[in-house]
Amino acid sequence: MAKRFKNTKLKDDEGNIISIPIRDADTGKVERVEYVFADMLRLIWSQIPCKTLVDSRNGNLLIKAIEKAKDKPFVEIEEGCHDWLKPLAEAVIPPIFREKGDFIYAYIKEGFEKPHQPQEKKKGKTDEAPAREK
Repeated sequence: MAKRFKNTKLKDDEGNIISIPIRDADTGKVERVEYVFADMLRLIWSQIPCKTLVDSRNGNLLIKAIEKAKDKPFVEIEEGCHDWLKPLAEAVIPPIFREKGDFIYAYIKEGFEKPHQPQEKKKGKTDEAPAREK
């Protein structure tokens, strides 16, 4: 089952949109840039080391999910790929996002939409008539 995440700009605990410091290689000027979740995943994916065939397969699944999410309101990541991503994202997020990495990691770990809990069936009328008083 795929994990479905909203493809929006993430916010910190104060309600501010998380931005990423990007340094211009030519001028050295630092600019803060806001990204939607799929673009953040692309940055994370680009820093994950690909050492095994499992990394290769899951990296491919992740980039396909990112590409599918372009201009869409959600990102769907396969469950196995999500399990593979979590520990690797925990390792590469701090150097990429610096001070707000904990919010991004928390969103990757738990930010997906949870399946709805089954609701109790409404009690319908029974075939039994109420007992009459004598």
